[in-house]
Amino acid sequence: MRIPREKEIEKLENVWRNTDKKGKTVIVLGPLGIGKHSILMDFARKIGVDFLHYRCERSDEHIPLGSLRRFMSVYYPDLLRKIKKTTKPEKVYDLLLETVSEGKKIVYFEGINYADYLSLKFVTYFALNAPKGVMLAVSYPTEAEKEDLSSVLEHLIMEDLASVVLVEPISKENIRKILAGTPLENRVDEIVEKSRGNLLYMKFLLQYWQKTHDVKVFEDPRDAIAENYALLSDMEKETLRIGALMGNMFFQDVVEDITGKKVEEYLQKLVAEGWITRFSQRYGNEVYRGYVFTHEFIRDTVESMVDHRSRREIHDKIARSIERHNLYFTWEKAYELAHHYYEAKNTDKGIKYLNMVADLCMNIYDFRSAVYYLKQLEEFMNILDHHTERVNLYGKLSHALTQTGELKESVWYYDKAVAYLNVQKADILRKIGKFKDALNLVKDACTVKDPYIKMISYKVEAEVFRRMGLYTEALNSSKKHLNLAKKEGNEREIAIAYKTLGNIWLSMMDYAKGEKYYRMALEIFKKLKDLWGISAIYNNMGIVYSYRGQLEKAKQFYLKSLRLDERMRDYDGMGTAYNNIGTIYEELGEYTEAIDAYQKSIKYNLLTGSMDGLEYAYSNLASLYMGRGRFTEAIKYADREINIAKKTGSVKFQISGYMNLSNIYCYMGNYEESVEYARKAWSIAEKHRNYYDGIDAYYYMARAYHAMGDDSKCQEHVEFVLKHYQKWGIEDRASHLYSLLARCKGEKTIQAMEEKVKIYGPSDEYEILMAKAIVYGKKSQGRRSYERAVKLLKKLNKYAILVSFMKEYGAKVGDRKIIEEAKKIENGFEYF
Repeated sequence: MRIPREKEIEKLENVWRNTDKKGKTVIVLGPLGIGKHSILMDFARKIGVDFLHYRCERSDEHIPLGSLRRFMSVYYPDLLRKIKKTTKPEKVYDLLLETVSEGKKIVYFEGINYADYLSLKFVTYFALNAPKGVMLAVSYPTEAEKEDLSSVLEHLIMEDLASVVLVEPISKENIRKILAGTPLENRVDEIVEKSRGNLLYMKFLLQYWQKTHDVKVFEDPRDAIAENYALLSDMEKETLRIGALMGNMFFQDVVEDITGKKVEEYLQKLVAEGWITRFSQRYGNEVYRGYVFTHEFIRDTVESMVDHRSRREIHDKIARSIERHNLYFTWEKAYELAHHYYEAKNTDKGIKYLNMVADLCMNIYDFRSAVYYLKQLEEFMNILDHHTERVNLYGKLSHALTQTGELKESVWYYDKAVAYLNVQKADILRKIGKFKDALNLVKDACTVKDPYIKMISYKVEAEVFRRMGLYTEALNSSKKHLNLAKKEGNEREIAIAYKTLGNIWLSMMDYAKGEKYYRMALEIFKKLKDLWGISAIYNNMGIVYSYRGQLEKAKQFYLKSLRLDERMRDYDGMGTAYNNIGTIYEELGEYTEAIDAYQKSIKYNLLTGSMDGLEYAYSNLASLYMGRGRFTEAIKYADREINIAKKTGSVKFQISGYMNLSNIYCYMGNYEESVEYARKAWSIAEKHRNYYDGIDAYYYMARAYHAMGDDSKCQEHVEFVLKHYQKWGIEDRASHLYSLLARCKGEKTIQAMEEKVKIYGPSDEYEILMAKAIVYGKKSQGRRSYERAVKLLKKLNKYAILVSFMKEYGAKVGDRKIIEEAKKIENGFEYF
């Protein structure tokens, strides 16, 4: 049943034209059963390329990447030999992507609303890395809603990695053509209304008429399928019921096991009538006949007609048959048995396999699926009341939920596990900025006699105090953590304690001590061959050298961290590394390289679903585009940062986002709005007592007041920030504060600045030069500082700062030429 779809074909042709440069993704939207598959297949025939069909199905949540394995068995069977039990999913992605990239083709991922977490990650990975000449097409029914999926689609579209093609229902004219020559053509209007242009409806409508010669109009597609199902023989119905309950693919051997009869002839008839299609699956040295429903909507309908009692019995029989047959790889079999024994309510075997599968999920970092199985396991625990297993279960659930970002639900499970889990709950609360609540929890946990709980309590407490900027208290707690770790002989915790101490000293700007503890931690991590720990230390060493102004050495450490992350397939770590590398390029004024690094950071954070990583990248991009005078782009990224921060509850990035907006609007000359956004940032910081992240909001207010000519308010706000810098012992990093204060107070402040401020990077250098230029004005020292500052800002491409500075200096010395030159530069800004 072919329907001409010129409109959709034309849209697909527009997307295809770009695949010669880089693979392109198209998202095909439309209701279920409307013919999205047929349109893509017709388009592939028209342009003469291969059409590869990958079908994400509901039971993929029982076997992660199950559809991917079947896809390879059909199109690339040799690849299966390269996949071992221990092969990481990301390696499977690379193997398939490398093979698919040979020749032009369309790869169609049907129904990704059914995709499990790992399959969804693969779709994202494919979209981000689609090779030249390959179109990735994904279909998404407009009726479906799936939060993590819609988030992925939104980001792919936002980053210009995907186009959308909307498939319209079949027109009345085409329905009339389909029904031409049958008695049904006399009821076209009624059929148009009932079918809503659904191609699957039309298929079963005609099939019913051909079998019965009964001119019958069905209420909806499900009704059409059910009425045709009623016409099948009892054995055909039984075969379909078993298949529907078995999963995304079912095997002839299992159906024959359960029915006790040969079913080859029934399967052939069902294939001929379009209920199912055949494929072969190799496991070991054996090849098994497998079958798949031609549309997931058909399977859903058949499954819904199985009564509750029969459902349990069939699931139990399926599980026992799978245990007897070599139908799956070992890990796949565990997933299948966990699912079927759960549905059969077989508690003993259900607990066995659900535990096994949850551990498999955790081992491959598929925490979303782990949560799914652990919650099924919890149902059995509630029946059997296994107390010790329950505590273990809650610990696993809390960890898995934390990894998927479901922090509130994670807290719920921490509450159930009492003291031990309260420590980890406190760590979660620290991450979302609820410092007081976190401290109350760890204070109670520290009184517990168990040395392990006490040890990790001090570890979390140290991190909370560090995040609050209370470094003396943080050092005290971290030393207690270290002492207990030494007493218990826990080498990994000793290394983590050294790492934490390094973080604290780094926050206090004591780079020598920070480096000392990092090197002590690194020695232990290397001994333990702990790649995660080694990579983390390399990253932190990069920060040490970045703060010292040794940017090239910092970049070397970031790259070492990146190489380890790539080796581990740690996409979260890769996102962090690229973000840090971007900051180095930005500091050097190498904006093309910086943007490329930030975009790679976004790519890997999208792949892992790390909102925290996206917030960092968007924040840095907002700052970068602001510096170049591209204010529209800067505002866009600052808004993205704030929107994500509101969703995740991140206090840090809400503060950062509003300070970014304050900075942008100040350089745009909208000083009142600049003050307003800075106040928003400070109110959030004050509410959560997060002064370390929020204190510079007062600096942004001060700068806006100075631009408005209110030097009294400017001075008041700068001095407020300086008091905190002095208290925290980081006054040597206050070049931006002294630079602004000097404009208000004069030469004495210049002298204080030269005594107290160190040059860590180009930004410190141009801040000092700008201050001297404005304060000394027409004097030779002022003119020399002006020329040096302009030269440096141009070299670093800091055009927004350059224009603001030139206008201020021109006004100070009464030189209209400088002001006019600034305006000429400003005319190139996107905003103006």
